[in-house]
Amino acid sequence: MTGCRAPGTIIQPRVKTTERVVTTLVPVLLPGDSTLLRAVFECDSTNKVLMTDIEELKTRNVNTELKFMDGKLVYATAKGPDTVFVRSDTIRVETEREIPVEVEVEKEVNRLTTWQRVRIKVGDVALLVLAVLLGYKAVRTRFKL
Repeated sequence: MTGCRAPGTIIQPRVKTTERVVTTLVPVLLPGDSTLLRAVFECDSTNKVLMTDIEELKTRNVNTELKFMDGKLVYATAKGPDTVFVRSDTIRVETEREIPVEVEVEKEVNRLTTWQRVRIKVGDVALLVLAVLLGYKAVRTRFKL
């Protein structure tokens, strides 16, 4: 009885969307650092080396140490970190989708009214009475009562 069925309907499930704020650290590279040292040395009358003038130029991230002792110049540099991590807030949108599936939904199409149900009951009773009468007549003619 496929003719009495209602056609299947497509049920579209909801699409679930969630937004999530994620805080991440993003590395930012700093430019290279440099130093410049210019020193002027002179010898005195006793052949000792003297530093008469010094000029040092350096960028912000460089630490230097300068020593001049016994005719030796020791110049040391220490460079700070070259990467800085900056906080960044990122909004991630996650979407979950489901594949729509055709689902048969049973639906009553031909429902009897009250009047039709009463007529069917009356017809059933009438058929029963008719069957009993025919049975009675068949028994009477067979046995000739």
